[in-house]
Amino acid sequence: MRKKYIEKGFKNFIEINFELFCSLSSNIYVIQNKFFYSLSQALAIMSLPQNVPTALSNLLDLVDTIWFYAGDKSVDFNWYTKRLSLAAVYKATELCFLQDSSSDYVDTWEFLDRRIDDIQYFGKTVKQAQQTREILAEVAGSGLIVLQNILGLNRLGR
Repeated sequence: MRKKYIEKGFKNFIEINFELFCSLSSNIYVIQNKFFYSLSQALAIMSLPQNVPTALSNLLDLVDTIWFYAGDKSVDFNWYTKRLSLAAVYKATELCFLQDSSSDYVDTWEFLDRRIDDIQYFGKTVKQAQQTREILAEVAGSGLIVLQNILGLNRLGR
């Protein structure tokens, strides 16, 4: 899967999918080549109760940096949801990576690709739900106006 994104080159750099994939895969690639054997030990140490605040701070700094370089400029509630969803994807991919026995960690790259697609699908679904809510509110408002006109309650000073 990683090859699929690399072959695209930087033509599609604007696509958030590509940017997130590159950012996450570069982090995982560094771990894969330099720190693989100590990663499970590091995760165990960082999950100790006294280290949880530091671990969360490090994770949130990482995902904030990734979103920043991916071009995210949101200042509303999306700022939080994007970072939390990316943090969940990163940690899930990290755990998948620890258990991956495929050659060149192909299963991990495919897992990461699917999770990023899931984030985008969720974002599109939320946007469609918001649009549907707005349309239903508009239809309901129009229906009430028609009902007022039929009942004669919408007279303008007559």
